[in-house]
Amino acid sequence: MLSLRNQLVREVSALYGFVDSVSASCTEIPQSVAFTESSARFFQCVEQLATATKNHLAAFPPEHLEIATEDEFHEMRDELFTIRRVWKQLHQFIKPASDSDTLNQPTALISAMLDRTRKLPGLQNADFAIFLTETFDYLQVNPTWIRGAASDLAFIVTAEEFPSGLGLIGIPSTQGSSLFLNCLVAHEIGEYVYSEKSLDDQLRHEVRAALEIVYGADYQTKERTEKSRLVDTVLSWSKELFCDLFAVCLIGSCYTFAYIELFDLPNLLDKSDALATSRPGQPPIHFYSLHPSHPFRVKYQTDLLKQLKWWPQIHNIDSRYVRVMDLLSALTDNDFIEAEDTRKLLIDAFFKVIPEINTQLGRIVGGLDTGVHDFVQLREHIAHYLQEGIVPSTITIDGQPQPATPTAVTVLNSFALFYLENIEKLMNRVADENLNSAKRRVHWAKKLESWTSKALEDITLFSRP
Repeated sequence: MLSLRNQLVREVSALYGFVDSVSASCTEIPQSVAFTESSARFFQCVEQLATATKNHLAAFPPEHLEIATEDEFHEMRDELFTIRRVWKQLHQFIKPASDSDTLNQPTALISAMLDRTRKLPGLQNADFAIFLTETFDYLQVNPTWIRGAASDLAFIVTAEEFPSGLGLIGIPSTQGSSLFLNCLVAHEIGEYVYSEKSLDDQLRHEVRAALEIVYGADYQTKERTEKSRLVDTVLSWSKELFCDLFAVCLIGSCYTFAYIELFDLPNLLDKSDALATSRPGQPPIHFYSLHPSHPFRVKYQTDLLKQLKWWPQIHNIDSRYVRVMDLLSALTDNDFIEAEDTRKLLIDAFFKVIPEINTQLGRIVGGLDTGVHDFVQLREHIAHYLQEGIVPSTITIDGQPQPATPTAVTVLNSFALFYLENIEKLMNRVADENLNSAKRRVHWAKKLESWTSKALEDITLFSRP
């Protein structure tokens, strides 16, 4: 029978091969493939963790160790278990991140959002590596979780810690080059900020207080696990709402337009553009168990757009998207609760937490320029450039000696409004173009996205020293 040492060496060899194969996805990348600096930071971290892990395993178990006691054996097995566990966790992001090169992600859009995020207090070191998801989901990996996992590994194998401030954001693999729908990444940046600012901890007290109010004396008689379930549910709703509102503050109305398109919310309207909330097949207006309903979230996004002075600039555009926003904004909170809903008290508690969500939002983004003033000044000029097929990086205005450089927020929102309302004007510039062809509209929408992405890229370069 093989000695205990030999059996352990066999297990260590298998683990060495596993780590080597996992890390190869980001260490054997062809030179012809380019990545953002953020992705390169992530790959560099993985590579140094892999090198340190393999060096550690190559000398494991130490020659001088007899493995004489049960405690020594289990201590070594626990160490190997931790190493394998962390690499399994890292595995799910490495290949998707290596698939997300600069041609398969909205590099200019992410860069513009990142520059905005770094202007917020305490977030100067924020950074985002993008990976592609096989499902149609936008998601953000909790930075505290991945840093903790990487820290456990780094301690064992004597490696550097996971880069401070680096987050991982997933986008659907089919949408890598999209611009309009990828405005939804702003919500995932909100999730990153929510975690970095430890807002769960700050909101938990407010949630418990709200639950005690709405449930009264009954709350104290509930089991601890039931109390935790109630708190976690309200916290989950609170996080989703915070991230939506953060996204609106970060990039303006284009986030809400993308949100409405993704969840098909124009389906809430009938033929006369009135709100019809009981027709079969439409998006539900009432709350889900894990997050508020999409119509509720759009109502609060619209309310915030009004507070930030965006609404006067968008409410007159000819689009069912804006009609949805207008009608949902007119509803009250109670319109989103079914009378017989068993979660009514839970939802009432959530409503009581919303003022604190707004307070925390204000503390984080209160000093950030909304971008409305620049948008008002340049929107029509940018629309003219797009209609003529010109990249709106710099705008020449009659009577002004120097061309104007719009902000990224101005370009994004000008593009979004043109996309929703005026794409026909662009198509009319082309002889015999078929305005009724969905295929041709998509062709020109992609042209719009490419011109806008180039403008965002130029603006980012202009703003850096």
